[in-house]
Amino acid sequence: MTASDHAPGNILAAQVAHWAATRPDGPAYTELRFRMQERVPVTLTYAGLHAAVGALAAQLRRESAPGDRVAILCAHGIDYAVAFLACLYSNRIAVPLFPAVGARNRDRLHAVLADARPTLTLLSAHDDTTAATLGPALGRVLAVALDPSTPSADPEATVGNSVTSTACPVFPAAQTASVLPDPTAEQARSPKMRSIVPGAESTTAATAPADSTLPTGQAAPVAQAALPSPHSAAPATCSAGQATTSVTEQTALGRHAAAHGVHPTTAAADPPALRPPSTAQPARITTPGADRASTHKDTSSTHPAASRTQPTALGAAGPYSPAAGPQAAGSVTHPAAAQVDSPVVDPMRGELAYLQYTSGSTKSPAGVRVTHENLAAALTQLRDALSAATDRPIVTWLPLFHDMGLILGLALPLSLGVHGVTLAPAEFVKRPIRWLRAIADYRAGITGCPNFALTLAVSGTTPQERTGLDLSGLDILLNGSEPVRADALDDFTSTFAPYGFRHHAHTPGFGLAEATLTVTVCDQRREPVWHRFERAALAEGRAVALPDDAPESQDGVPLVGCGAPAGQAVRVVDPATGTVLPAGRVGEIWVAGNNVCDGYFGRPDATEETFGATLARGDIRWLRTGDLGFRYEGQLYIAGRCKDVIVIDGRNHYPTDIETTVEACSPDIRPGHVTAFGHDDGRREDLVVVAELVTIATAEPAELSALARRIRTAVASTHEVTPGAVMLVEPGRIPKTSSGKLRRGECRARYLAGQLRPVAMI
Repeated sequence: MTASDHAPGNILAAQVAHWAATRPDGPAYTELRFRMQERVPVTLTYAGLHAAVGALAAQLRRESAPGDRVAILCAHGIDYAVAFLACLYSNRIAVPLFPAVGARNRDRLHAVLADARPTLTLLSAHDDTTAATLGPALGRVLAVALDPSTPSADPEATVGNSVTSTACPVFPAAQTASVLPDPTAEQARSPKMRSIVPGAESTTAATAPADSTLPTGQAAPVAQAALPSPHSAAPATCSAGQATTSVTEQTALGRHAAAHGVHPTTAAADPPALRPPSTAQPARITTPGADRASTHKDTSSTHPAASRTQPTALGAAGPYSPAAGPQAAGSVTHPAAAQVDSPVVDPMRGELAYLQYTSGSTKSPAGVRVTHENLAAALTQLRDALSAATDRPIVTWLPLFHDMGLILGLALPLSLGVHGVTLAPAEFVKRPIRWLRAIADYRAGITGCPNFALTLAVSGTTPQERTGLDLSGLDILLNGSEPVRADALDDFTSTFAPYGFRHHAHTPGFGLAEATLTVTVCDQRREPVWHRFERAALAEGRAVALPDDAPESQDGVPLVGCGAPAGQAVRVVDPATGTVLPAGRVGEIWVAGNNVCDGYFGRPDATEETFGATLARGDIRWLRTGDLGFRYEGQLYIAGRCKDVIVIDGRNHYPTDIETTVEACSPDIRPGHVTAFGHDDGRREDLVVVAELVTIATAEPAELSALARRIRTAVASTHEVTPGAVMLVEPGRIPKTSSGKLRRGECRARYLAGQLRPVAMI
């Protein structure tokens, strides 16, 4: 791999512009929405996507400066795709997040927003709660409002037994790029989904009608950015009088695109030229917390922060009219509408691409600094690793604020020029067959999911729903769970092999946000490999595979191979000495490559500790993943975590955070005497909570059981993970160090040995 393979550049934005120039009417991205049994695909063509993104990027240029951080809290789907790409087009640093749905997500969003300090936030136009909930932490707020177009038939979707596909709105170059409001999703009941779906409650909540819209006459809470029609939306080109730096950047990006192989197989025009940002007059925008009584007053001020006018839509000649609705706003020509006819991709100035906030519920969230070079490298690595199926659609339901959803579900199909199809995570949770039907109907070659989704697809679908399902076209089902479980792979294959699924499509891998996404991936041409390893040996740092016919094999630890490095260097290291360990020895996984990110935003000490490791003999800087693993027969196996971070269903949970929640449940719990840890029962990782009581002298059994249930409910509500066990113990049962620190590992060992002797347990 040469240096030119990873030359920094705004490659994803340039590729979208390139596809808009060479295949303007081709389907770029489809969002699947559901109304009861009815499936409603909403599709943007490449020209429509390019025009919509260009219009929003022009608005971002008027309302912010290059390098400003722009938070994305849009609904899953088309809005999110347009918002993220607009940040790339305009050289703003995207901060992918999610709407404020449910009380339990608010603290996390507040913490992330306080850390990121965005200048501007993008919301979906129908969202009337997020701005009111999060207030000034959002900075200035702009709503992404896309006008509706004339529906046309979707040539790829077919009518299945469990869902009816209606006419699909497709947005070609000659029509307005637009979408319908995202239906309010039913909140998930499965505790497994709480770790990945924001807004999934443990109890059923009332849902709004799937086709509900903003009532007539109700003012939107934020400024509307209605993206006007991309009439004759030709890609931007360089004129003779343009700056030579733009031409140079264009040439570099063209070479980079060719090196990455993300151009069409047939001859096509060069990627669009990059032009300097527009100097168009800024549109007015609202600020969260502004006095609503003053929104109807006229003002001569054009400064965004000072504006208190009624929200104005990009593409509207005058103030936005709530009675007319966002559709009317887009039907009037704005003086800046010329920007839409020639969308601009700004030249690179060294800004970051986005901040990827790590998953988990820590009170101190960490934003990973992802550069454009990191993004380009990650897309190249994933393309090469999944090369057997990169010429066909990619279907996912993964959240777009999550690293796997953002890269696999959005960036990869757009960079490859293949059709990307997405449905909201909550739609998958409600009816898993929707994901499988989409794979079949769109003849997807690639999809991806965490481990638990395989189990949910098996248990959450019926033979009647599966009738007529054809999964024979699926070549890659990427699984990045920690750990990937062999029984889940086997159960999925057993259930869906009669419907064309092939076992070798299971493609386990290992990755993390600090490496943009992928670190290792299995060869998709071979079936996944797993072995049982001697439990005692693993505890000692040795990987000893047990023969299948050995009597002790059933007592071994089943681990699935996660493949070989994907275009990067991977080492298993003794973290105490910095020495590389041989195959079969357990150590910390270290990674080096152009996909390894730039560090943590605003955290130099944490950056140095995590991204600045060096081997005993060498000066290359390595990323410490914090994961334990080993190499065996050419593959990487994940054995566990170095520290006490609890990983359930692919998501990190921090013990101190959970322990704080438990302590707040009752004054009967001793502060500083609560431990939280993970326990693997051989099928899945579960959370275990152990809490000491102040006294047990007067406690009634019924009261203690009620307290344990209250703890479980509080943890599930706050952290989106349901404890597998909650134990209340008498004072002094939880082990501590001589300095008073909790010994979580020892507490786990006593739990497994049955030595904690709880007075109440659920």
